[in-house]
Amino acid sequence: MSDAKTEKLLKDQVTSIYEQFPTLPDDDLFLLWCMRALFTDSDQQAADSLSGQKNDKNIDAVLVDQITRTVVIAQGKYRKNINGKTEKRNDVMSFAAVASGLVGSASAFADLCAGMAPAVHQRMINARAQVRTHNYRLHLVYLTTGKCSEQVARAARSLVRQTKENASLEIITGTRIARILRDYLDGAAPPVHEVALEVDSGGSHSEGIFCRQDSKLGISCYLFSMSAKAIGDLINQAGVRIFARNVRGFLGDNEINRGMEFTLKGEPEFFWYFNNGITIICDDAEEIARYGNRVLQVTNPQIINGQQTSRILAKHKSAGASVLVKVISMPRDEDSRQFDKMTTSIVRATNWQNAIKPSDLMSNDRRQIEIERHLRQLQYAYIRKRQTKSEARRSVAFKPIKFIDKTEFAQASAGSDLDPAVVREGKDGLFREQYYDRVFPSSDPYFYLGRYWTLRQVNHVARGRSERAFTKWLVLNAAWSHLKPIFAGKLVIDHFRKLCERNEVSLKDPEIKSLRACIAPIFDSAYAFYKREAGVGNARIELVTFFKGRFGLHSKFASFWKSAANSNRRARFNKNRNQFARRFKQSLAA
Repeated sequence: MSDAKTEKLLKDQVTSIYEQFPTLPDDDLFLLWCMRALFTDSDQQAADSLSGQKNDKNIDAVLVDQITRTVVIAQGKYRKNINGKTEKRNDVMSFAAVASGLVGSASAFADLCAGMAPAVHQRMINARAQVRTHNYRLHLVYLTTGKCSEQVARAARSLVRQTKENASLEIITGTRIARILRDYLDGAAPPVHEVALEVDSGGSHSEGIFCRQDSKLGISCYLFSMSAKAIGDLINQAGVRIFARNVRGFLGDNEINRGMEFTLKGEPEFFWYFNNGITIICDDAEEIARYGNRVLQVTNPQIINGQQTSRILAKHKSAGASVLVKVISMPRDEDSRQFDKMTTSIVRATNWQNAIKPSDLMSNDRRQIEIERHLRQLQYAYIRKRQTKSEARRSVAFKPIKFIDKTEFAQASAGSDLDPAVVREGKDGLFREQYYDRVFPSSDPYFYLGRYWTLRQVNHVARGRSERAFTKWLVLNAAWSHLKPIFAGKLVIDHFRKLCERNEVSLKDPEIKSLRACIAPIFDSAYAFYKREAGVGNARIELVTFFKGRFGLHSKFASFWKSAANSNRRARFNKNRNQFARRFKQSLAA
């Protein structure tokens, strides 16, 4: 990805945050995005971490991550040009000196905080307590879209290490910002920064790690065993972030997972032989010795195959059980195409024990990720990965107004704009290559919300009438074609979705009553259309199969809708549609 493209994409992210936090200047918006991309799943927590004060003494953000037991202190420099300006030595070294001031003597801490804004001072008091009293790790991050010389970076890191505490300094420059941006757009943010994978040699005399290095591709692959306990500790430490590039969530109590649990409870020593293992990709890996054990230290790891295995092992931590682990360390080229292609290929090749569906393969598509992020700002939880309901609830870091599965948006979009027969072929088929770009042509959530809530109203009208279940996609297609002109613009659709939310459980507003009243005659017309087209006698096609696999019926129905045979139903529709349009316009203006 070129610097110019990175600058544009980064500016787009900063601009999108501005819509949510319009009082923040660009420098703070950039830092907020960095904190969100690197350390927290929550937009609000990232915003709350900002100092937002004058006299912050080089401390632009303070975040306490209880999951990783880390205090993050950050300084941000938003240069408009990627890898343009080189950071000054004094600026970098002054920030590095924060470590010794924070964890040092009372007088050193007082010197650090002298003249500091009260709100920032209080954050530093809390940070000091976490590091000194509760043994949290201190991690300083200097974030810049510019450059920093290696000589200055080494000197700054050395200064932080002199504190003799569990402290570190990370200097992230423009080149790394570009990689973080790619990961963020791919949904792999915040990352798992670094973990140690402890090798289980199984009592053998070997060192336990087999390494294959491919000099042509620049890929290193490590094979070794890990104990169930070590896998459990890894999952508890990293959380669900380590599965961000996996195409699915946890699938819960299915046959394969029950089989793994049966083996762990009855014959844990055989688990290694029965299981396909776990595949991890990472940016870098290094073999080290720690406390007499072999350890593979990996940076930015992602489990792309073996989530079900990992979650079951984390649940049971069975003594005597171990599993085969494959770690693939892949270099990132400038535009990351080799990395993305390789990752996708590995996912396709290794995830076969639980069958992959077309919808699974699109769960990490950037359009899906953007839709999820936009909907989060509306307090909607968009579930783009196949997983259990309890897993979906746990994965959301806020209290949502509504959970929406991506297949619901797919059906609403396809039912409104494509031939209804496409939807009748099955919701998973909507994610196949031939349909996907037409079903998901945009990352704008309002494109889907108007169609989604129209479908919800169609479902309400169909409720209690079994024959309407078979005509609803034809009805949605016709209803949307007539209602679409009313829903022009973001503010209009936003008002519509709020009305629909209010009337989801019980009918309260006259606008929605009029809308449902105008949908009802379309259902009546669709059934009349079926009776006319289904044939007679032995050649008659049953309603349950009439609309399935019969393409082009929506065009025939459009002609039937305009015919004299349908005039009374059409008159009812027009009356109620006009009433809805008038009432809706009045409530919008109120």
